[in-house]
Amino acid sequence: MFGSGYMQIAKVRGAPIRVHFTVPILCLFASGWSFRPGAWIGVLVVVLAHELGHASLAWRARLRVREVMLHGFGGHCAYVGAPSPLERSIVATGGVLAQLALFALALALEAALGAGGVKPPDLALDLLATWTSTNLAIAAFNLIPLPGLDGAEIWKLPGLLRALRRRRAMNRAGAPSSTRTTTARADAARARPGAPHDAVDEDAVRETVRRALEEARRRDERRDR
Repeated sequence: MFGSGYMQIAKVRGAPIRVHFTVPILCLFASGWSFRPGAWIGVLVVVLAHELGHASLAWRARLRVREVMLHGFGGHCAYVGAPSPLERSIVATGGVLAQLALFALALALEAALGAGGVKPPDLALDLLATWTSTNLAIAAFNLIPLPGLDGAEIWKLPGLLRALRRRRAMNRAGAPSSTRTTTARADAARARPGAPHDAVDEDAVRETVRRALEEARRRDERRDR
């Protein structure tokens, strides 16, 4: 997001992790503009987990993660390659999934501290509060389907997965391309409210048989030549 002003603090699988000088703004915002180091550490861990979640799924898709950045408005995972629309949507889910894993860890820690019967220090309480309530708020914000947010890609995932399953089913059935086209048209017609299901199925079968016979006739003509 920012062209300069970053400092590298670590590397993960060759990808540098950089922190921008505006990060204190993010920390102060998370703590309500008050001195709460636990909240500062907590929000940085949330943002870093989010971006590393993207990076982990990008690596699984054999994409190259160029860098992971933290700045005053959150963070960014920059990767390069030629991902398919499905791969882009899957990588987009990585951030929220990592946040949910952190949320589960925070709940387990809260339960363990509560079982001990000893009041934790304020730093620990602020840290856990950031990993639970603030964490969920950031995740919900990222799920909004607006350009620039992960939700813009995440909410495409159900449709992309349905299309993938449909293609795989057709490939397993070994149906010719003409049959696939007819089937897709029949599915679309059935999806329309009030569509006559029986009539659609009959038309689809008739069209499939006609095309199959036509292809068989053409194959015979080619063999006779």
